[in-house]
Amino acid sequence: MAGKLKSIFRKLGTRLYRTGRPKAPTPKPTVAGGHRGIAAGSLKMRHERMEKGEAPYSGEEIKQWENLSPSQATEFVYDGQPLFVHSSNVSMFQYFPEDRKLMVEFLGKGGRPPSAYMYSNVTEEEAIEAVQSHSKGGFCWDVLRVRGSKTEHKKPYQRIR
Repeated sequence: MAGKLKSIFRKLGTRLYRTGRPKAPTPKPTVAGGHRGIAAGSLKMRHERMEKGEAPYSGEEIKQWENLSPSQATEFVYDGQPLFVHSSNVSMFQYFPEDRKLMVEFLGKGGRPPSAYMYSNVTEEEAIEAVQSHSKGGFCWDVLRVRGSKTEHKKPYQRIR
């Protein structure tokens, strides 16, 4: 019995020596925080309320576009956590850091169903910009699409649905 155990440990030791010891994971940098976004309609409504002398937003409305903690922003950028946003055009982002891809789900408008696109060659810095931008639709136009075009994109993409 003792001989068998020694043999097993010897084989394990040889394998570890050949393949190397498991490496400790490298710590992820912390993203400073982020924002769920402010829909364009919310901005228009804010101006109308302020012109009437009313409070710009209710507490319930403010919660819809609350700030993200650094841990929530970091999980989005480095762990692939979906980010549901408050926008008049975008409903969700999800970043895949190993593949450098960003999935964007757009709201369906005019009776059309929602659509989703997978954008390639999206850098970590651009993912951080996405989570920190106040206008999620503006981010899409500035980084992913050609502003004003219905079909042109700045990044390679694939329509998912």
